[in-house]
Amino acid sequence: MARAQGLSKAAPRASRGGSKAGLRPIPAYTMVPRRRAAGSLLPAVSQRRRSSVVEHTLGKGGVGCSIHPGGTISSGHSSVPAGATDSAAVRTKLVVDQFQRIRRGELDPTVQIWRYFTFPKFISLLVTQSLWFSKLQILSDCSEGLTPEPARAALKQRHREIESWFQEEHLKQQTRQFVEENENDGRELIVANCWFIGTQESIQMWNTYVGNVEGVAIQSTASALANSLAISHDQWWIGKINYVDFARHEMTAYEANQACVRAFIKNEDYSHENELRVATMNFVAPGCLNPDGSPPDEKQKSGLVYSESRPGILVRTNLPTLIHEVRTAPKVSNWHHNLIKLLVSRSVCGCPVAYSEHRKID
Repeated sequence: MARAQGLSKAAPRASRGGSKAGLRPIPAYTMVPRRRAAGSLLPAVSQRRRSSVVEHTLGKGGVGCSIHPGGTISSGHSSVPAGATDSAAVRTKLVVDQFQRIRRGELDPTVQIWRYFTFPKFISLLVTQSLWFSKLQILSDCSEGLTPEPARAALKQRHREIESWFQEEHLKQQTRQFVEENENDGRELIVANCWFIGTQESIQMWNTYVGNVEGVAIQSTASALANSLAISHDQWWIGKINYVDFARHEMTAYEANQACVRAFIKNEDYSHENELRVATMNFVAPGCLNPDGSPPDEKQKSGLVYSESRPGILVRTNLPTLIHEVRTAPKVSNWHHNLIKLLVSRSVCGCPVAYSEHRKID
């Protein structure tokens, strides 16, 4: 793991190709080439000033917000009339707007989804009332956040043309690393929470992520997931994963430069996971907790702060909105099943608990 540090300046590496992790332009440098092609859009590179990635991505000083009933958070951009936040109509509008606002592409809000938890992770969910979002860099698929080969080759060719504009070796070297820097930054800055799409449980997912004895699967829908989250800024996305052959998949240069687009493609070897993903940025924003469950510290409260040592974040979640049903593992004992029922009954969930549809009584 990288050394621990709380950074209110730029993220671990400033993107040299103009867009920080492909999200928004981050003018970390000012490039002043000796020769410049007419009409070219060359990002700036000289040691002018390092701007905060937070300032350029989410706005200077962070985003003010307030939590509304149902677990939604209204940002400073909300047009909700003052004093109207308690009405059912306003709450419904906020919920609908939240799902629509972060949806990527066509996505049925009623699509059924499942998430599989080991018993300790389920306890964490109940205690913190938060979902864990892991940065792409540490997920099991090593190709998370990378650029497919055809798009990589096209970008590299373009960057070789840009490299010829410079005489200084350090600028040439910087240009050669545009793709790798963009990928590395995206894998550090994007965090994701992953779900299985299906009308029934998946025994393969049980075996891979839980085991057959202890643990649970929780059932929800795409809209319930989006609407349960404490969303306080615009850098959020929810959508289905596109499973591709990285050796052949075509993307435009614009798409390939966007970390939030690359976060929704995966190696086709993982297609059995049929994944729905919700993603955001690795900041302890309003509505988030640190990995140990602690609230934001004073520095984090003063603005959205990045730390490269942080493996992810906990995002506060309205559990009654999120969880429609809890299923216990296929080979769970009656004692453990009843324990989970007791824990759920004493939590804020108030949802039914049932045995797995794959349960076999020996």
